[in-house]
Amino acid sequence: MLGARSSYWPYCGEIDIFEMTGKDPRQLLGGCFWSDYIPPSSKTCNESEFYTMSGEADDDYHVYSIAWDEKIIRWYVDGTYRLALYHKGLDQYAIPKECQQTFMDYFYMILNVAVGGNWEQVGTPNPANYPQFMEVDWVRVWSRNP
Repeated sequence: MLGARSSYWPYCGEIDIFEMTGKDPRQLLGGCFWSDYIPPSSKTCNESEFYTMSGEADDDYHVYSIAWDEKIIRWYVDGTYRLALYHKGLDQYAIPKECQQTFMDYFYMILNVAVGGNWEQVGTPNPANYPQFMEVDWVRVWSRNP
């Protein structure tokens, strides 16, 4: 999910409900990216955590979710709690005060199958692994905001 307050990444904020890099089909990553500087600054902050599933993520449908309020973002896989990131407080996973407003603004959702990149968890795409696809059964959003 990307923040709607700016077109500049990561100043707009990013919430990865969960992503799978493809290097290990059992491994998922959930987390946030943010910055209190508009580009061209390269100061980017993030908190994220890997979760290893018992089987491959594409073996069956799974429910990936976050619960997000004014104090905390919590990540879940199939209803099981996996990670929390606090907007306020002294927890080890706290978003710095200067970046907290980023996660109080509106966000929009992107569902995609991305290929390649320069992140070591992704690796070089292997043509033998294609075609790839994403099957989505449903997307549900609840909001307290109108």
